[in-house]
Amino acid sequence: MERSTLDAHFFNIRDLNRFGAPHIFEDVQTGPKNRLHIANIPVAADGSYAKKFGHRNNIEGAFYGEGHAETAGTFEKKLSIIGAFGAKKVKVKVKVKN
Repeated sequence: MERSTLDAHFFNIRDLNRFGAPHIFEDVQTGPKNRLHIANIPVAADGSYAKKFGHRNNIEGAFYGEGHAETAGTFEKKLSIIGAFGAKKVKVKVKVKN
C-alpha cells in the first residue's frame, strides 16, 4: 500500500500581535523567520495528518469537505512561531494566447 505524504510551505509569516503593527519574525543570529517548510508529512486514510520534528516542532491538521478540497490545522516551531492555517482548493481556468 502506497503511503500518502504532503509538504507544507508557509510564506510571509507575520506577527499579528495586538500591541503594534504586523512585523516579520526576526532572530538575532539567523535573521528573518518569515518562512517555514515541513516536508514528508504523513497523511492517514481519513485525511488527517501530523508530524513532530524535534523538540517543540510539529504540525497537525486534516482535509475536509467534498473531495477533501479543504484543510485546516496548527503548527509550532520551537515557540518562536505558533500558528493556525486553512486553505481551500480552487479550480483556475487559464487562457492560452496563440
